[in-house]
Amino acid sequence: MIVMRKTTCPAAEGQRHFGVQRWWVAGCLLLCVAALSVLCVAALSVSGCQTTASRGSPVHDQAVGTEVRSAPLTERGSTGLLLALERLNVVGSALHTVAHPDDEDNGLLAYLSQGRHVRTVLLTATRGEGGQSLIGPEKAEAMGLVRTGEMLAACRYYGAALRFARTFDFGFSKTATETLGKWGRENLLGDFVRVIRQERPDIIVSRFGGTVKDGHGHHQAVGLITREAFEAAADPGRFAEQIAEGLRPWQAKRLFVGVGRVPDEQTISAEAVTIDYGRLDPVLGRSYHEIGVMGLHQNRSQGMSGHIAEKGSVKAEFVLWGSADSGDEVTDADVNTTDLFAGIDTTISGIAARVESDATSIPDLAERLESIEGHAHDALAAYQPRYPHEAVPALVRGIGELKALIDSAERSGMAAGDRVYLIDLLRAKHGDFVEAATRALHLDVELISERGTVTAGQRFDATVHVHRRGTMLVRVLDAAVNAPDGWTVAGGETEPALPSFEGHTSATFTLGVAGDAPVTEPYFKLGSAGANRYGVDGGADPTRPFGAPIVTATVTVNVMGVEFDVRAPLKTIDADRSTGVVYRDVQVVPGLSVKLDPPLVVQGRSDEVRRRAFHVNVTNHLDQAVTGEVTLEAPDGWRVEPASRGFDCAFESASAVVTFEVEIPADAAVGEAVVSATAHHEGKAYRTWHQVVSYPHTWRRHLYHPARCVVRTCDLQIAPDVRVGYILGRQDEVPAALDQLGVAYDLLDAKALESGDLSQYDTIVAGVRAYQFRADLKTHNQRVLDYVRRGGVFIVQYNKTYDWDPAQFTPYPTKMTERRRITDEAAAMTMLEPGHPIFQRPNRITAADFDGWVQERGLYFMTDWDERFVPLLSGHDPGEDALEGSMIVAEYGEGLYVYTALAWFRQLPAGVPGAYRMFANLISLPATRR
Repeated sequence: MIVMRKTTCPAAEGQRHFGVQRWWVAGCLLLCVAALSVLCVAALSVSGCQTTASRGSPVHDQAVGTEVRSAPLTERGSTGLLLALERLNVVGSALHTVAHPDDEDNGLLAYLSQGRHVRTVLLTATRGEGGQSLIGPEKAEAMGLVRTGEMLAACRYYGAALRFARTFDFGFSKTATETLGKWGRENLLGDFVRVIRQERPDIIVSRFGGTVKDGHGHHQAVGLITREAFEAAADPGRFAEQIAEGLRPWQAKRLFVGVGRVPDEQTISAEAVTIDYGRLDPVLGRSYHEIGVMGLHQNRSQGMSGHIAEKGSVKAEFVLWGSADSGDEVTDADVNTTDLFAGIDTTISGIAARVESDATSIPDLAERLESIEGHAHDALAAYQPRYPHEAVPALVRGIGELKALIDSAERSGMAAGDRVYLIDLLRAKHGDFVEAATRALHLDVELISERGTVTAGQRFDATVHVHRRGTMLVRVLDAAVNAPDGWTVAGGETEPALPSFEGHTSATFTLGVAGDAPVTEPYFKLGSAGANRYGVDGGADPTRPFGAPIVTATVTVNVMGVEFDVRAPLKTIDADRSTGVVYRDVQVVPGLSVKLDPPLVVQGRSDEVRRRAFHVNVTNHLDQAVTGEVTLEAPDGWRVEPASRGFDCAFESASAVVTFEVEIPADAAVGEAVVSATAHHEGKAYRTWHQVVSYPHTWRRHLYHPARCVVRTCDLQIAPDVRVGYILGRQDEVPAALDQLGVAYDLLDAKALESGDLSQYDTIVAGVRAYQFRADLKTHNQRVLDYVRRGGVFIVQYNKTYDWDPAQFTPYPTKMTERRRITDEAAAMTMLEPGHPIFQRPNRITAADFDGWVQERGLYFMTDWDERFVPLLSGHDPGEDALEGSMIVAEYGEGLYVYTALAWFRQLPAGVPGAYRMFANLISLPATRR
């Protein structure tokens, strides 16, 4: 770790680093005046140990479980200060467990954090990778990054910290057995136990009960594992490798679950705890339910922005599901009907009882904690909305005494487990006092980079800004920039202003990125396609949403003789005239990005040599002009022309596209081949491109992919000269498959549906969930049915139950009353009408064509249909009855209507050969059905 400081002495270095001594003498008079104005509180020379970040950004301490709380977006000004002061004397903590982002009880999280003021942690088993996005094209790991960013945005409303297990959301599951079979029961349990041992919650609230009442198999699994982890985390014999890492067993005091989630066979003797989220908090001006819904709205990719918060009572009931005091009997005399923490001492002075067995190692521990608690009370009592500085004297006394007590704990002979626990509690409370002090002082610290991305070996400037907008004197003593090993940090020559009650001080540093600096990317990676658990880079905490900021600033200030630190991560300001101003993390990227187009080729076998063009896009991220060459690697026997091509990018962000022709031999085998690209520049080879996952309401992250194309060769034919009209759905990638098939098609807009000549199309295809997102399709549906009646073929892909009433839009009566689906992508499928053209021409479909499918067979099957419809396929998940609504067809007039709920939107982008063959048959129906 490189740390470059701007300090007050010695003179030569200070001139280079912050120049504080230049204005020290000139500031003495102001210091004296300040001292008189505050009547001189006794000075305690301490250094800060836990800090907050400007603009509510979370800061991660290296100690386990001591992440400083991110201030909710609902807390600003005097309101934020009052809530920060109310939080000072609270040391309680709660953990809420869910399966996916947006599963959370958002009202509960807001209530715990902003009503009860306890440290609140949300643990989700997955990052929601199996979800479908309404706002972008992301799937799988990229979808996980979108939803992780959305959950972080939501947690800024809730005021909660966010943790993850390492399990991958493989899509909808119907049972806990299937889910845990794919995830590994011990894997998920170990992840949950790790978080419990890290966070050491007083209470755990499970969203799910582990039964079919929870619906989704992932939900059921999380309910089962949460209850098991409640006990396993306290057993030193379970997951002993965590103990070897330094974690300690932890027994939470209580486990709760919602009343409606309790398994039927379980007897609950304790009364339910009822919480009214709808109760107005007069300080916040909203109820916890309203704040929770504001957080839920951040899950835009899942369509959660349309939820409307209720005004008035919104009650939730929880029952005690496990207790540290009562063994297997689910009862607790301390639990009352209004407080999840009843009987649990969550005050600062109560810390002594939490380490009671070793409290004598610090003889005056109880008295010192009571003194700190007194400062918390004094600060709250001194609160005045128009005069926030009145709370500062008590706050800085508390900061000083907390630092001294932490020093005593570190030197004590206390047992290691209790000592770590005590120090973590004190550090977290120190962070709370510092947060309150910075609010009362209106003190903000920022570290702003001139660049949003940097490359290995690059130099760039970053400026530390200290904004003092309060009415008390804040002396800026020191500024440090903390960078990874191998980086360089040089101080600027900025002359700060005189010390004053109000003003801005800044210092600019020049940073040099290490020549071998790794790119900024997720520390969690899937080892292979189809994997259901992330691997983790060595040294990374596998529970965090993302890695720690690469560079941070630490500013040491002195207030009334007490020193403490304020930290800020490196950010860049992204100002857009249409979307506004966003503060984003600075990220390391490779010097060149190399992307091969197309990334996927699905082709039929051929008796002739084929030539295919491949385009390589090279984008320059270096701050200079770049020249080099690109090469293409292909399988043996495939000819690449030319052998290499030069490229020239005249400036940063410029792109160059070079084209190669690849000759594919006539005897290319059925199967998979890979073509890859490499860009060469100054002795370095670049072989990756990064997918930018970025939305204004969340974050910007990069997901790296190899510069390659997967070529899948199979027996694939399509009827010649078929012309298709495609009604595009939301985030619909199926038209790219039409390109692969060489089909001529037009995207039909509202005008085409209203008055266009539909008869020019042999087939019209309605895209994914088109009836939800295309109001024009609903409006002009009869025109499309008339097209069918006159001899056209209309293929409708899946729509959700609540997207439409199919009986209004299908040619004959149909119903979709249940969410029928087949989630097992390997489930056997039976062709009910094997002689139908869909299974015979031009590609003869066999059981082998259902091999290699991804995530699921299909979803939102028809449940009932008129006898004029013919079901073509039957299949089922293990242990269930057969479903026949995945593909139904009906002749209507001279044409054909097809509803197909098979997951084409997943299979075709994944290049599944059998799916391509069957989809080609669907498109070819005008030529093959007669």
